Amino acid sequence: MQTLLIILFNAVLTSTILCLAERLNHNIPLGIKRSFCFRCQHQLSWYDLIPVISAILLHGHCRHCQFKFGMHYAHIELLGAMIG
Repeated sequence: MQTLLIILFNAVLTSTILCLAERLNHNIPLGIKRSFCFRCQHQLSWYDLIPVISAILLHGHCRHCQFKFGMHYAHIELLGAMIG
């Protein structure tokens, strides 16, 4: 049970770091707006932010505009979960 919690924590931590990096890369303030699609600007729901699982279920696309953001985020999140 403890191992599962550590894996989940590492996946969330990796996802947060990726989000911060994207915001810094696009000059978006860190604390102003919740996570959103860079193309349609739609605010993402909590279930769209579950590391690895939501990317797999959505096939690497935005739920609203179908913009393909890619599966590389899920791969990095999974790698971060396993390494941690």
